[in-house]
Amino acid sequence: LPWALITAVDCAGPSSGCFKVTDPYTINDHYLVSPLLTTGVSSPTLSFDHILDLELKGDGGVVEIARNGGSFFDVFVDVTNPWTSNGYNDKIELIYSSPIAGRMAFTGTILPNYVNSSIPLHAVLAGDTFQLRWRRASDIGVDAQGWVVDNILLSDGALSGGPSEGVPEPGYAIPVVLAFSGMVLARRRRGSVTS
Repeated sequence: LPWALITAVDCAGPSSGCFKVTDPYTINDHYLVSPLLTTGVSSPTLSFDHILDLELKGDGGVVEIARNGGSFFDVFVDVTNPWTSNGYNDKIELIYSSPIAGRMAFTGTILPNYVNSSIPLHAVLAGDTFQLRWRRASDIGVDAQGWVVDNILLSDGALSGGPSEGVPEPGYAIPVVLAFSGMVLARRRRGSVTS
């Protein structure tokens, strides 16, 4: 199944829900995409909580970004832009036709507890527009439970792209408004959650 909003009982913390995608035994590629965002600072930090149960080195999850209307590319560009916590843990094998074969990714099992992953978005400059997407790709091998993502935050004092409650102080973690198939699924802002 593609990405879907699931109930709070399976999420990292109290909320109206989080996002899950399953891990089938067929070649498959599904995205969870943010709306178009604009930042007021350079290199905002992206962080999110997640758990996964994916076929090790066969199926994986990556986070990608598109800047100023361009094509999507991995937020982990090279060693000069490292994950600051809990980054990709292995490379996807080339032999079973995964759409992300040969790339570093989140793969294998991280259960039962959520981990927090974070990375500075060095490709983004103040005034840029951009979108983020969480991409789960599977090959023709084993199926598993999937990938769950919650508490997506951008640390940026002037982020826009969703409804605003005024401009927070610089460095305040402003939650991202996520969209899937043109619908806003959940919004987190200033400790409250709406859907």
